[in-house]
Formats: sequence, C-alpha cells, structure tokens
Amino acid sequence: MSVISVVDYGMGNIGSVKNIFKYLGYKCNTVYTKEEIQEAGIIVLPGVGNFRKAIGNIQKAGIDKALEYAVYEKKSRLLGICLGMQLLFDYSEEGECRGLGFIKGNVYRFNNIGLNIPHMGWNTISLSEDMKEIFYKENARYYFVHSYYAECKYKENIMATTEYGIKFHSAVKKDNIIGVQFHPEKSNIYGMDFLRKYMEMA
Repeated sequence: MSVISVVDYGMGNIGSVKNIFKYLGYKCNTVYTKEEIQEAGIIVLPGVGNFRKAIGNIQKAGIDKALEYAVYEKKSRLLGICLGMQLLFDYSEEGECRGLGFIKGNVYRFNNIGLNIPHMGWNTISLSEDMKEIFYKENARYYFVHSYYAECKYKENIMATTEYGIKFHSAVKKDNIIGVQFHPEKSNIYGMDFLRKYMEMA
C-alpha cells in the first residue's frame, strides 16, 4: 500500500488530514525535511493561514526545491489542500509574493462581492466534463474557509469551479499535481469519497 506523506512546514491542519486518511485505511506519515519529501511517492501539502508566511517557511526549509524534485524528477503525486492549493500558483495578492509556480495563474482577494469574507461553510462545485469520476457527484457539498481565491491561466488546469459572489477555480490539476480549495478532511462523505478516488488513481 502506498504511504501518504503530509508536509509539515508549520502552517497546516496536519492532524485532521492524517486522521482522515488513516480512517480511510491508508498509511500516512508526517514529513518535515527536504530529504523526506524527495523520497515520498504521494505528497499532501495542506495549509491554513497567510500565504507570505507559508511560502517563507517552505523556502527557508528548502521544501520548495524538494517538491520540484519530487514532482518533476521522481514523478511523485502532489495534492494541495486550501492554502496548500494556492501555494501551487505563480503569485498571490496575499503578501504580494510568488508561489511555487507549479500551476500557471494567480491568487486574488475576494473584493466587493456583496457577501461575507472569508467564504466559510458548505458550497457546491461545478465539474469540468472529464473530471466527474474523481468527485462524488454534481452538487455535492464541500467545506470552504478562505478569503483569497485562485484563478488558472489555462482552461486545461481547471477541474472544478465554485460560485461565491464570483466564480472561482475550486479544484485544479496539472499532470501529477492536483489542488482543492475546499477541505476534504472536513467535507464528510463527499470529502472522503474524493480522497478515496484520489488514492485509487495511484
């Protein structure tokens, strides 16, 4: 069975992510160093908090270079969750700094949408036509908590969109990389179903 490596860079809900994978019957461990990440086959990058602080922690520990090696050279699979998904992009307005650059596009703040910020609670997703097999079904509900949203540059990277005042990209992909803005570990049967299907892709 594949072992899931959850990256701890000081800003993530590590415990709840590991617990849901273990509940589903998968082996899961925490990785801290660039050496551990370079050896991992399935990597989960969670995240809660500020983009600038997160990318700073990642760069200070050399995790950015380790992820590049794992994704591009070793062909490891990478799943970004919430802030972890946003870190996959080129640039964020939060802190006005660059991200990991795995997926072309930027992260913007919700502004003047006429709704409460952060976007917090349950919401649905609309799937790209070829993405329906990895998600539970149309109109399944997932749990979101975020004040910034991602926007892909290229259509082929969009797995799903969500509406909250505006339409934003709530699930993204590129080759062996997938990111979700929602928290699958907090999304009940819909999140568990997504994680099972993600693991079945291995």
